[in-house]
Amino acid sequence: MGVFRRLSYRSGVMGLARSLHLTKLLRRIYYRCVTSSDGVVKLKMAGTEGKFYVRTPEELRFFEAYFVLEKLFLQALISTLSPGDVFFDVGCNVGKLAIPVARVLGNAGRVIAFEPQEDFCSILETHLKLNGLRNVEVFKVALGEENKTAQLFVGGGACPSLLPHAQNGAKDAQASEAVEVVEGDWFRETHSLPVPRAVKIDVEGYEYSVLRGLKRTLADPKCELLCLEIHPTLLPNGVRSDTLIDFVRLLGFRKIDSCARVDEILVVAKKIPTD
Repeated sequence: MGVFRRLSYRSGVMGLARSLHLTKLLRRIYYRCVTSSDGVVKLKMAGTEGKFYVRTPEELRFFEAYFVLEKLFLQALISTLSPGDVFFDVGCNVGKLAIPVARVLGNAGRVIAFEPQEDFCSILETHLKLNGLRNVEVFKVALGEENKTAQLFVGGGACPSLLPHAQNGAKDAQASEAVEVVEGDWFRETHSLPVPRAVKIDVEGYEYSVLRGLKRTLADPKCELLCLEIHPTLLPNGVRSDTLIDFVRLLGFRKIDSCARVDEILVVAKKIPTD
């Protein structure tokens, strides 16, 4: 099956399929081959794996592409974390990263997942049951730098965002749902959550607010790794990618690597141990 998967991503194979108008047919065949009768696919990545429900060939493609595009994050997390550690997944989505990391952490470890969007939370809980994971705690809140209620803009073919311009349309034309936003440090301390060894932040342009609200946690020496996805075109006025990276340095992260994509920058920041 792995050979079939690799062939399906080769540009020459897909180019031939497009020229013969067979793309949709081949993707449907591929979908049937790699998923179970109830639409479950098992994906292996960076030495671990996870099971996910995929309803369509397009959704399967999205999941597979995610683990290719986010390989930098997953490898950094897997190489840093050990059984028993704590991981904060901010903007958890449906658990694409939380599930493989939870397997690495084992029953003694904890994944603390933050996801404000109603549908994503529901799918996330379903995926946790599918994988038999009990070391993931889900909070249906968005992290920010103050406690408030805000509108989460959804739909339009883009990921949900607390910033309306992230959806490429007029604010009054966008679907939205009210969500709870909490200051990260306040929420962690109020709920007696441990300082995580690693944090991932993927919040579609709201990165600076999350960083500022979680600054005490991130500055704690026990927090060694930050995986930050920056969306330069979605950032609010006056905030640039350099603003975020400079702030990360102020929090004590000294080794910062980045990988630029078309509309995103993946940042892996580590603290250098001192003797």
